[in-house]
Amino acid sequence: MNQKTSKYPILKAISQPFLILTDNFCTFAKMGAVTAFILFLISFIFAQSFLCMLPNLKSNIHCGSNVLAYILYILIKLFILSSFLRVWTDCIFLNKSINIPYFKQNIWRFVQFFGFFLLFLFINSMPLFSLYFIIIRVPNPVWQIELLYFLFVSLGFLIPFVLLRFYKNIALFIKNMPCLDFKKTYTETNFQLSRIFFAFSIILALCYFFFLTINSNLKLHIFTPLYLYNMLSEYIFECTILCVLTILINFIMVQEEILDKKVNILS
Repeated sequence: MNQKTSKYPILKAISQPFLILTDNFCTFAKMGAVTAFILFLISFIFAQSFLCMLPNLKSNIHCGSNVLAYILYILIKLFILSSFLRVWTDCIFLNKSINIPYFKQNIWRFVQFFGFFLLFLFINSMPLFSLYFIIIRVPNPVWQIELLYFLFVSLGFLIPFVLLRFYKNIALFIKNMPCLDFKKTYTETNFQLSRIFFAFSIILALCYFFFLTINSNLKLHIFTPLYLYNMLSEYIFECTILCVLTILINFIMVQEEILDKKVNILS
């Protein structure tokens, strides 16, 4: 078996997540409209609406300042976002019918996926933590301690990079299928990490550009009355987050399909 003969298809890995979204846009629009409205209501209940992100205008409305309430708001919001992704993958990739019995039968799966979602966010936020520790560090005269410090901090940049090789297991977890062991997953992605990283970087850059464009335009085009602007901006902002997360979860699911076909070709 020659692992190098089958290359990771970069163009497919980049285009497929967007095509899945456009091909199922009606489904996304229905699910996204409901989810965005729930997020919209929660942001106003906790006084964390869009205007609270604008320093020049936040004094015109009531913005929550309680730290515990803010943490609760973030957790609730993340749970709703993870539930949306769970429903999206079940509907699009597993062809499940989304109805009231579906939600009753899958409560535990939503909780499980929420925990997994938090872990995934934490691991992929590690580069930010590492960057923060580098910025705040005070140079130590003992070079051995300095070396250990930079070795520890560098792990925060390295771990998410290595995790790219194991996105197939994330898709298998979502599909409720047995995850592959470390060796098998490593072998499947052998000689492919640079191509996977390039594809993911392009996806991430496009999503980031889309998010910044919408966010910047919302902040530039302020109109009165402010309460109407606040409501409309908050709703569009939540829809944007849902769109970005959908593309990213599509990439993970496509990763599993690509690697699965690659293994079948090589075997």
